[in-house]
Amino acid sequence: MSRHAAAEPLPVADTPPRFDWREWLAFAGCVVGTALFVSVVLGALVLIISTHAIAQPAAAPAAAASAAASASAAPADAAIERLPDVASPGSADRATLLFRTTQGLKAAPLVTTDVRVEVTGPVVRTTVTQAFDNPGRGWLEGIYAFPLPDDSAVDRLQMRIGERLVEGRIRERAAARAEYRDAAAAGKRASIVEQQRPNLFTARVANIAPGARIAIRIEYQQALAMKDGAWRLRLPTVVAPRYDPGREIVGPGPLPVLLPATAGAVSPVVATGGDQDAHRVPNALSVSVRLDAGVPVTTPRSSTHAIRVEQAAPNLYRIALDAAAIADRDFELQWSPLPGEHPAGAFRVERHEDLHYGQLILAPPGGAGADVPRIARETTFVIDTSGSMAGTSFAQALRALRYGIAQLRPGDAFNIIRFSSGHDSLYAAPRPFDEARRREALAWIDRLRAEGGTEMRGAIEQALSAPATPGRVGQVVFMTDGAVGYEAEMLALIERRLGSRRFFTIGIGSAPNGWFMRKAAAAGRGSYTYVNRVEDVEARMAELYARLARPMLTGLQLRFDGAQPIDPVSLPGELYAGEPIVVRARFAGMPGAAVVSGNVGAIRWESRVEAARAEGSGLHAAWARQRIEELGDEIARAGGDRTELDALRARVRDLGLAHHLVTAYTSLVAVDVTPVRPADAPVQPAAVPTRLPAGWELDAVFGQGELAQGATPAALHVAAGLLLLALASLPWLRSRLAASPARAAARGRAHARASAAFARNGARP
Repeated sequence: MSRHAAAEPLPVADTPPRFDWREWLAFAGCVVGTALFVSVVLGALVLIISTHAIAQPAAAPAAAASAAASASAAPADAAIERLPDVASPGSADRATLLFRTTQGLKAAPLVTTDVRVEVTGPVVRTTVTQAFDNPGRGWLEGIYAFPLPDDSAVDRLQMRIGERLVEGRIRERAAARAEYRDAAAAGKRASIVEQQRPNLFTARVANIAPGARIAIRIEYQQALAMKDGAWRLRLPTVVAPRYDPGREIVGPGPLPVLLPATAGAVSPVVATGGDQDAHRVPNALSVSVRLDAGVPVTTPRSSTHAIRVEQAAPNLYRIALDAAAIADRDFELQWSPLPGEHPAGAFRVERHEDLHYGQLILAPPGGAGADVPRIARETTFVIDTSGSMAGTSFAQALRALRYGIAQLRPGDAFNIIRFSSGHDSLYAAPRPFDEARRREALAWIDRLRAEGGTEMRGAIEQALSAPATPGRVGQVVFMTDGAVGYEAEMLALIERRLGSRRFFTIGIGSAPNGWFMRKAAAAGRGSYTYVNRVEDVEARMAELYARLARPMLTGLQLRFDGAQPIDPVSLPGELYAGEPIVVRARFAGMPGAAVVSGNVGAIRWESRVEAARAEGSGLHAAWARQRIEELGDEIARAGGDRTELDALRARVRDLGLAHHLVTAYTSLVAVDVTPVRPADAPVQPAAVPTRLPAGWELDAVFGQGELAQGATPAALHVAAGLLLLALASLPWLRSRLAASPARAAARGRAHARASAAFARNGARP
């Protein structure tokens, strides 16, 4: 064999590839470095978004003016530094005044929330006083949100600092904001109250002096009518978080109640945490009621709070909370006429300026004991299974749903629809009821769980889209806490799709959205039932079904003796048994009496109520509040007609100014004319979070510091970034791997040539 032949290299295919660890190490370093860079960028974005969500951009008009001064302020106040830190979930307890400092949010005590109620017959006058302390050495501005009854007429604001009392004035909203902003910038003590929703208001308090206590007093009026044989007074004390699918919350910390942003609006903040009782921040709630029923009544009772009741005189009671309470649920007080004491109607008239304002409240007999023959029903039950319902609220809803199933009879048809982030149903459409389907329905109910967001659109559309069954009365029974921020859209949907059905709402939980539930029932020609305890479910559901079993009051007519109403007076076309007649009107002179008539089944009914003077009773404000609500409904239906919208809004504004009421376009503002804050002293804004309503499960609503609406936490952002980075690396990795055989072949040939050269050199003499 020749030397050349002996030196021939082996075939390339037989040369094993060699692992180049340096190349793979460089690739790994590139991936890790890029991942770290992406993580830092995403983390910074999450931090910015989280801080923005907590800060609430329009939180304080005065804060904007003092932002530059705050940035260069002296070191943080030691007194504020000692306050509990609420920069993370769980570290704020209940409704808490927060000071925003360079060290983050600091909680200061909300000293008291005091509610005093005067009930005189059908008129309720309520005063709410909230007092705050500033324990530090800096000047502060407080911003907080508070709920009120949706039919309340807010007409008075007082600000007390020490012995000084400042009375609020009603102004057009933009003018009130300008006055408040200028006063705050000038160092004057000032406060402003604005309406964000019919049942949600916000207040701001500027220039709270170091070491000072400031008290804000708000007064409102409402009417009370007997329903289902009882009077029920409800006082909301907590703002529940509302689901808004158009907004995302990221990061830990106090989370905003989700409300559509409006210029200058303050979104309330909710304090979250795994154990809200772990950090006690004083927020005592006191409630006292003076009840002058005007007729003999049963002893008042409360299903929500322990109370003390003292009978001071016949028909006169004094009620107070029996123990310390916190603002985490609505307060409800109930009383009924004694047997045989069916109260006569009340027609009260107040003279205000040049006009007379009347209010008629009448409880028709409603055909008690005269049940009508039962008509077959087609009932669609719609149940909220979102995260806000988790806990006792969900137990109430399930119990109410099972009660409704138990009322079905052969010949009826039914379906069940549940909704959270999506919706599904027991059947595609209502099916005839029988024993087998009853068992199937109960088994389906047992599998329901409360989690996710509150997307009720699809469920309502399905409930109202099924073709009506001939010979059956179509009914929708809607069970929810109403914790949504898109009520107007749902009301329009119900009105548009209702057809011949009736839409009944059942408000579930310790703090349901009463305004939405009441308006949804009105839009659906149904009625609203409120259930706040599991123990009350059967009783309240029995009231609802008893109401449906009795004949309705139809053919209602109303006439007045003496002076006639200036404006047209509308009456409902029909009333369910047990529901009151409430009419408000204004007159040029004093009316003599109101006469109401109608049909209860086949029986003609008529009642005459003499007018009684009620000077100083505030009935003009009650009339204006009702008219404002009617105009609000017209605004919602006006569509995009700018001219019509502007005209309607102007009418609301004019009513608010004329009757000294807070509306969507008018606000109460109080300014102390004497400057108290030095011009060079900065002001720190302070947002106030509200406690979660009683019975809500924190994890189901917020998860790990997020709302149950798909809000993405920071960790998920980082994980998503890393995943995308890995996916982006795959093409490069594939090209590297594809090139490996060629590189291996090249290395094999080079190795062979080197071996041949070595062999040749080694063979030389």
